[in-house]
Amino acid sequence: MRHVAAISKQPHPVGSAEHSAVRDYIVRTLAESGLTADVQRATAVGQTRPVAASTENIVARLPGSGGGKSVLLVAHYDSVPISFGASDDGAGVAVLLETARVLQSLPRLKRDVVFLFTDGEELGLLGAQAFVAEHPQAANAGVVMNFEARGTRGPAILFETSNQNGALMQGVSRTVRSPVANSLSYEIYKRLPNDTDFSVFKRAGYPGLNFAFIDEVVHYHTLMDSGQNLDPGSLQHEGDYAVDLARWFGDSLEDNLKSQGSVTYFDLLGMVLIRYSSSAGVVFLALTALLLVAAIVQGFKKSCMTVKGLLSGMVIMLLAVFAAAAVSFAAQYLVAMLGNGSRAVLAGEFYNSGTYVTAFAALGLGTAFLFWNAAARRLGPDNLAMSGLVLWFILLLVTSVVAPGAAYLLLWPLFLALVAWNVKLFKPRPGAVLLNLATVAAVILVAPMLHKIFTAFDLGSYLIVGVILTLLAALSVFQLTDGPARRSWLVPGALYVGGSALLLVALLFSPRFDRRHPRLDSAFYVSNQDTGSYTWASYDKAPDEWTSQLFHQPIQRQTLPELLPGSPRRLMQTPADPVAIAGPSMEILESKAVGSERQVHLRVLSPRHAPIILLFIPQETAVISSSVNGHDLHAASAAQGGWTMQYYGAPADGIDLMLKMRAAGPLSLRIADVSYGLPDAATATLKPRPDSSIPSPVGFNDTTVVVKTFSVQ
Repeated sequence: MRHVAAISKQPHPVGSAEHSAVRDYIVRTLAESGLTADVQRATAVGQTRPVAASTENIVARLPGSGGGKSVLLVAHYDSVPISFGASDDGAGVAVLLETARVLQSLPRLKRDVVFLFTDGEELGLLGAQAFVAEHPQAANAGVVMNFEARGTRGPAILFETSNQNGALMQGVSRTVRSPVANSLSYEIYKRLPNDTDFSVFKRAGYPGLNFAFIDEVVHYHTLMDSGQNLDPGSLQHEGDYAVDLARWFGDSLEDNLKSQGSVTYFDLLGMVLIRYSSSAGVVFLALTALLLVAAIVQGFKKSCMTVKGLLSGMVIMLLAVFAAAAVSFAAQYLVAMLGNGSRAVLAGEFYNSGTYVTAFAALGLGTAFLFWNAAARRLGPDNLAMSGLVLWFILLLVTSVVAPGAAYLLLWPLFLALVAWNVKLFKPRPGAVLLNLATVAAVILVAPMLHKIFTAFDLGSYLIVGVILTLLAALSVFQLTDGPARRSWLVPGALYVGGSALLLVALLFSPRFDRRHPRLDSAFYVSNQDTGSYTWASYDKAPDEWTSQLFHQPIQRQTLPELLPGSPRRLMQTPADPVAIAGPSMEILESKAVGSERQVHLRVLSPRHAPIILLFIPQETAVISSSVNGHDLHAASAAQGGWTMQYYGAPADGIDLMLKMRAAGPLSLRIADVSYGLPDAATATLKPRPDSSIPSPVGFNDTTVVVKTFSVQ
């Protein structure tokens, strides 16, 4: 926590003075642990985005006593511009620094342990790409462990592994004291557009593990990501992973960690990790199918189930799931309509979304039970319950093919329920007890995953949470519908009353915007030296208490093509007072025609030493190829609306740009330089931002932008 406090004193994005201070702190702290740090300075270029940066990775090696490939521990030390970065990724940096100290004090491991503090992760994983492409230690890495955060508290989750993870998960299961990991998390994560530094190593073929804690995601990338809001337990959990696994892999004799194939894995309440191979999963699936067939056959023999009853029950089950989702959606839509911009409702949805999600799910589940109660009276509870198990089995089959790592979540609740049903059909009383125990086991397995899904998607998770809860309830529908008809209303009634009460609490008693629950706002200053205009711009829908000092009539909502070319987004804009700011400059080093093509060599810089330089060439000038500081720009020419590039951490003497174009005529190049913070001259007389608001983590928020167009003849 002492390291976190030192790292997160101020936001430290690439190119800022604070970023350099954090770099120096890491180097100094490693030296205190007896490790010499190497600062890898490189121009890194995005592989999928038109972005580049001057990055400074920090690499330190703890020598081992033997040979073999090294253990590589990774965390990034840059933050976004408007976040203290205590969790993302000050916690990961602190974990590496402390792990280095701990390992130095223990007997030497057989393998080298390399500590990599990457730069430019927030810009597009640029430091990790530079390390893999250029650093000599990259070739010797045998296993990679990356430490991240997408919140400020909660358990550290092993949410991603490389492919062929059997040997890796063997190390986790034998070593980690409190494992929180499941293969469903990765099935979800790999379908999302999210990336971490681990993505670079995984694409390059390295075996490895990716960790993060994600609770309190509302603090992610904001000023609320501070040392005061970081849970020390979350930091400790990542530290336990780092030290234990570094020692395990550091003394391992296995150099090929992809030799055991892939496994399915999940933890039970963070106490034990269960893992099994894909072939074992097929065996368990076959056993589940046999149990299902046995239960249905026994049900037919005892005349408590019929083909018509099962088929009708499956229709009812599906209708119940769809009805639950529809009611949850309708409740959410009604709240949105009633709130319609209300600050109280917005604050509640932002900071108390769990209450809303629970309320929506309860109302949906109550609706499902109305269907089930009506069906149980007509079809009988046995037909209805078994049809739910058949539906679970169909979902299990589909999941086993589409997302095999997620199948365990359906397999084991169903397996246990079918064991109980087979007993019940022979011995009703002990079978009923087993059904209740199977339900408890299903809740133990599914409930933590529901929490993780909510934490990952926040308010947007309400439909997923509601549907999974409905499916979970289908496993225990027999116990809840096999009572006298006069009690059939109790379960849906309780769910409706509880859901409505939660909605009322959320609407009336949720937190308002205050110091602990600030609202997010945005404003940035644009000086267009081509038109002589000065503009305040914002991503917000309307001015708030603080931004209303900047935005006055006439307020327009329109695109900002000089800064966001090709973007259809309409920003709130109003004229600003002129501020004299030096604009970007350009030097033509060479410009020549080669046949029908043209080659241009430029030096682009910011006289005011702004750390960000943006460049744009209109679409009519077709760019064949481009490079910056001698590195090819792969993604730049594919950008919307023309050729564009963003460069971060621009050195004082500028960047070297090479362009090759189809046309031999004049070149129009628009350049914007961007500095962190608003211009002092334009904000000196403003009242300070109140405690109830903080900058929003969007676009160019809280920056000063100067735009100028140049022509190359």
